[in-house]
Amino acid sequence: MDLPPDTAANESTPPIALPDPYPKMDSAIRESFEAPEEVEIHRISPWPEKTDRPGLFFRHRSLGSMRVPTQERRLIVGRAMLNDLGKGMGFMCFDPGFGVRLRRGIEEIGLVICYRCQNARVHIRGTGSGMFSFSTTSLELLRKELRRGGVGWLWFWRRWFA
Repeated sequence: MDLPPDTAANESTPPIALPDPYPKMDSAIRESFEAPEEVEIHRISPWPEKTDRPGLFFRHRSLGSMRVPTQERRLIVGRAMLNDLGKGMGFMCFDPGFGVRLRRGIEEIGLVICYRCQNARVHIRGTGSGMFSFSTTSLELLRKELRRGGVGWLWFWRRWFA
């Protein structure tokens, strides 16, 4: 089969660059994902409060939270969050159920995650920086960490019968 005469010209053109799946972030923020010094995981209410006040996780009531105790597990959670960022389908419900806060030095990143619609609202240094698609591969990891920290389906009973 003969190729058209302009094929040689097409072979010399550079390939189209695909977009970076991660949002543009400076190296300090990327390091906060890749090697966090502190990680908090929250099970949050999907409905935001009207105003932000102390005790809320970016305007969402925390139903239970835990700090990841070991550096090895913090690395796993941070890298899972970075891996999922920018890789979901991105539907429209946004009824988040999970929140993750990562800290490294003065850098702080907060993720408010809805695994149903595969979106995450990212807060960098306490201010909202945007909504990004978010894959569901880290869901079981967050559930497992919350159970290890004593936060699970019993949060409801602990709240009412404490």
